[in-house]
Amino acid sequence: MTTCWQCKADVVAGAATCAQCGAVQPAGSASPFARLGPDQRFDVDERAIERAWLPRSRVVHPDRFAKKSDVERRYAAEQTAALNDALRAIKDPFDRATLLVKTANVDTANLDQALLVELME
Repeated sequence: MTTCWQCKADVVAGAATCAQCGAVQPAGSASPFARLGPDQRFDVDERAIERAWLPRSRVVHPDRFAKKSDVERRYAAEQTAALNDALRAIKDPFDRATLLVKTANVDTANLDQALLVELME
């Protein structure tokens, strides 16, 4: 749990908005899988990822916060960028494989890229 920057209510770690006051929260460091919700595995349904991304993106889209404070506008932009990065990271098979390898604490600097591609296939 974290604390909402605006109303000081408890906020679930990684939540995009506060359930109490609706204020958009800082993006934080949630993984792309945690941000979009699919199980952390290589064989994901790309359409399901897009379906998960769309409503989340609508909630934090910067246009919804145009008349809010500078802080909230900045957090909305951070959340939107983090969601877009998560979508790209999970949608692209190579990026998804790299993410999974990093999550498993494997040193990717010394990993043979051809082996990674072969494993994906």
